[in-house]
Amino acid sequence: MMIQVHTGQGINGTQDLHDRLIGMLEADLGHFAEHLTRVDIHLHDLNSSKRGGIEKRCQIEAHVARMGAVSVHSDDETVSQAFEGAAEKLKHLLDHKIGEARSHRHQKPVIDLLSTNDFDPNDTVVS
Repeated sequence: MMIQVHTGQGINGTQDLHDRLIGMLEADLGHFAEHLTRVDIHLHDLNSSKRGGIEKRCQIEAHVARMGAVSVHSDDETVSQAFEGAAEKLKHLLDHKIGEARSHRHQKPVIDLLSTNDFDPNDTVVS
């Protein structure tokens, strides 16, 4: 999984910041690594042109193999808080998306269910 950090105006994109965010994201998303081809972290200062603005945005876009891209964002007072919020949202989203794909993959087709010996056509089906 390739992770890239992009910083906008008003964000000091030091190598230390990049390394720290990449390390935290690798730890958070490590169990999804086989499903992710690329992850982009975008950091923005939403109030960079205004005096006294403190709101930061972190947007994380993850490219999931055979599913396409998903994106989340979080706004907060600091870059770290915005990043933690977005990373948590992404983790929940991937749990849902990848978990859903796994469960669909393991479900038996309806024809297989109908061909089992324990199928009784007189049973009532409730949906």
